[in-house]
Amino acid sequence: MIGKWRQLSIQNLIAISFSIAIVMMITIIGIVSFLITTRTVDENTNEYVKQLVNQINYDIEHYLNNIEISLNTIKSNEEIYSYFEMEETDSELEGNISDMLNDYLVSRNDAVNVFLVRKDGSVIVNEGGYELKQDFPMPMEMHDVKSADGEFMDISNAHIQNLIVDRYKWVVSCSTGIFDVESGDYLGTAVIDLNFNLIDDVLNNVSLGEKGYMFITDEAGNIVYHPKHELIYSGIRHEDIQLIVDSKDGYVSTMEEDRVKDYIISTSDYSGWKVVGAVYVDELNPYERVTKQIYILLIGLSLVLAILISVIISRRFLHPIKDLNDGMNRFKYGDLDTVVDIKEENEFGELADTFNDMTGRIKNLVERNKQSEKAKRKFELKSLQSQINPHFLYNTLDSIVWMAEAEMNREVVEMTDSLAKLFRIIINRGDEFVTVAQEIEHIESYLKIQKLRYGEKLNYEIKADPSLLSLRIVKIIIQPIVENAIYHGIKKLATPGMIWIRLTDKDEYMEIIIQDNGVGMDEETVRKLLEPGEKGGSGKGGIGVLNVDQRIKLHYGDEYGIDIESEEFEGTKITMKLPKVFTREDGNEKE
Repeated sequence: MIGKWRQLSIQNLIAISFSIAIVMMITIIGIVSFLITTRTVDENTNEYVKQLVNQINYDIEHYLNNIEISLNTIKSNEEIYSYFEMEETDSELEGNISDMLNDYLVSRNDAVNVFLVRKDGSVIVNEGGYELKQDFPMPMEMHDVKSADGEFMDISNAHIQNLIVDRYKWVVSCSTGIFDVESGDYLGTAVIDLNFNLIDDVLNNVSLGEKGYMFITDEAGNIVYHPKHELIYSGIRHEDIQLIVDSKDGYVSTMEEDRVKDYIISTSDYSGWKVVGAVYVDELNPYERVTKQIYILLIGLSLVLAILISVIISRRFLHPIKDLNDGMNRFKYGDLDTVVDIKEENEFGELADTFNDMTGRIKNLVERNKQSEKAKRKFELKSLQSQINPHFLYNTLDSIVWMAEAEMNREVVEMTDSLAKLFRIIINRGDEFVTVAQEIEHIESYLKIQKLRYGEKLNYEIKADPSLLSLRIVKIIIQPIVENAIYHGIKKLATPGMIWIRLTDKDEYMEIIIQDNGVGMDEETVRKLLEPGEKGGSGKGGIGVLNVDQRIKLHYGDEYGIDIESEEFEGTKITMKLPKVFTREDGNEKE
């Protein structure tokens, strides 16, 4: 069987393979899609119900917020505040307040009672003609809201109004405390008893299927509102209240007479009420059978089309691949100008563009590498030609002659020894690299010579991390910077100068800092130091800052090199960033 597959042409192999794969995938996708669609319809319906519940929750919060505003308006009235502050009764004032409360009651069809209760137990209700109950509970205990500012509203559980005789309406009491402005003492309470007219209108206008409905509970699970309120309180009908109380906002399922019933819960941050939507799952998707038939038909048509398309694709598949293969072979055997011309605006076209871009980049890299090697050899030659500063050598030898004539034998020996060490590092069998320890020895020799020449005019300090001493770096990269610091910074000072040299291990790289307290430079001079075509900070034949920076970049890459910080009359700080290059046992280098 495997042998027969190998004998098939690529076109037939692709057509058959695609057909088998597509048949399997379409079948699986069709089944999965049907299941997902059915589930999605259920979830979308639940999500729709959830949005409705959240909207109802928002509307009720808004409604209660308006009630709170009304309570705050009532208690902020000057006459009402005076009523709570007065120590003796005032029939005229109480009558005016009762009329105001009655006007508020008339303006709202959702308010049953509006009344004020002083802390001494006296009550003003919206109409003075009503007979008040003798055992009316004082609302002092209703004040979960009682606070220093009294700005919060307390909402009671649903109950039969307990203020006026011979009235048995179900209400929810909203109350707020009234406090003395200066002392903060409790003065009394403003209360509005609300019926369920508005809530009933809002909840009954929502459609949740044939038998779905909405109801409201408080935080403890007590039912605040239910469309079958009487049946609930008579025990004929019940809800799984404990499940609702124990559940977070969202969906939770229960069983009712062999039917799956979903509760969609939304809790109000404002009142703590839970708005609950109750829907029956079997009412969510009545078109499941029709959906299944449609999916079977679509899967069959998709299979036929998939096989036909796979044959067409396999025929067009070979030409771009063949062109790409031919182009790769030409490039493989050295034709760097190879270009694959594929006009397809698809993945093959993108592959061709990527291939052409890659060959172009490789060609450019080859050319750049050639130019880089030429530049590297040029700068290395320039470096070697510039390493010996004739003027410096002349001054040093002249100083030796002068000290010899003055019979300063110790100084002659010290300067000659330093000069010998200096030239030993410069020559170094023509090697462009030295160890950090050798580079430090070189700069110490140079500074000793300059110290003997300048005396107290020049001071220096060198500190190096011991872990860096065995690393290898491009040689003579510190001396040109120090030479510039002496000739262009310290030499112009009227006071003694100082040069600090620090070699620090930065974990991922090595840092060399050369800092002086010389006359410094302005921004324009600093900018020109590292610009090609400028003098590059060279001092009378010295290698120069630009040369050192380019040598570092040629050997290690553009991420390494020199950074310059300087201010006029404040000195100069030059920072070199170099890789940590170790020497292997075979003598070669490694990072």
